[in-house]
Amino acid sequence: MELENRSEGVYFMTKEEYKQLVEYAVGPKAAIRYPLQLIENFDRWQNRATLAMVLQRNDFPDLQPILELLYSAVDGEVADGDEDLNLDSKELIYRALAWCIWKVEKDVDKALQYIDRGIAQTESRGGEAFLAQGEFWDWRWRYLEASERLAEALAETEKIIAAEDADSQNNSLLYYAYRFQAETVKADNIEQALVYLYKALRYFPDEHNELPKREELWEQRQSAPEKTYEELEKLTHHEVVWER
Repeated sequence: MELENRSEGVYFMTKEEYKQLVEYAVGPKAAIRYPLQLIENFDRWQNRATLAMVLQRNDFPDLQPILELLYSAVDGEVADGDEDLNLDSKELIYRALAWCIWKVEKDVDKALQYIDRGIAQTESRGGEAFLAQGEFWDWRWRYLEASERLAEALAETEKIIAAEDADSQNNSLLYYAYRFQAETVKADNIEQALVYLYKALRYFPDEHNELPKREELWEQRQSAPEKTYEELEKLTHHEVVWER
């Protein structure tokens, strides 16, 4: 059976080739493993996508089969009854596929098409999205920066800052916009970078009650700005529930 790719034509991955990739993913060379039942079915786009991301996380040396698997899954039908789970998978596919396109095909505009699909989907899902809107925007800006389009990226951060409610909380859009601005000026202007990072942290969920520490560090910024920046960064974490 040929692995049909609705977005990019037809890729000639056979079931035997797929089986070899599965064996790698569950074998001793894989540091991160997933249950076999989540990756073994060649005919399910969800399994192909999961296998691709398992290979990616394990630094599989050849990105081409990962790219092909993601292309074959990105337009897979979202089934009734499993809609939320399938949409979660689609968000992960958009992120992974954009990265592979950037690495293999060196086509930033094509990669951004999938990032933009992720932005549109997370916006429509709101708080139900698996990945935050701000995360997709951050990836978009990083691809733009890497392709020497930093001014375009910064202009987009300013538009988001102007459009969002400055008094909102747990806002991934504002957090990532200010965070990106901080990182772009850090090397040349640490004082301004601190201002941006401090603003970013206003919108980061304070689930661990880090607000008093943030204010304490902010008061110390003039004596050791680089150290203060590093310590403020440590107040972030990955276990986040965003409202926006």
